[in-house]
Amino acid sequence: MFFIALFVACGVAMIVAGRELAPSDSVAAQTFRADPSCGSNLAAVTKRGACSVVTATVLVAEMRQHGFGGRTRPQTAFVALRFADGTFHDGQLVGSAGDVFVESVQSGAPARAQLFGTTLVRVASSGITAETADAPDYSADTDSEMPWVGVVLILVALLIFAARLRTVRRAGG
Repeated sequence: MFFIALFVACGVAMIVAGRELAPSDSVAAQTFRADPSCGSNLAAVTKRGACSVVTATVLVAEMRQHGFGGRTRPQTAFVALRFADGTFHDGQLVGSAGDVFVESVQSGAPARAQLFGTTLVRVASSGITAETADAPDYSADTDSEMPWVGVVLILVALLIFAARLRTVRRAGG
């Protein structure tokens, strides 16, 4: 019964979180997608908008492992940058482009970084561009999936409950 309650609670939490986060992320994603200054070509000169491009240096581009033990631990592409103004920024890179970025770009390489407001959203170096997990379009996609994951968790809980109820009835009958 504990797992059934846990699945239902997690499912409800995912539905609520997805519905709460989705509207603000959707607005930011629409702005990000529509603004010409937020294009993926970081070398192009565009007029000032929601995004800005700054010069940076790659401090670290690596695959970070997370989780506990096991034979194969999940890995996440990660980049740390030092901007020309002396500030440091880092981000988790998403998709296969992030993996290629980490494998191809060396520490100390010059880079161009795209900011949406103050959030690092893209980085380009050595002809490779990768998007971060903080990019509004990526966040909006993730938030839109959360309610569906919640529904699946609740359905799994209901299936476990039905199977358990059926087993108890067979044993009693």
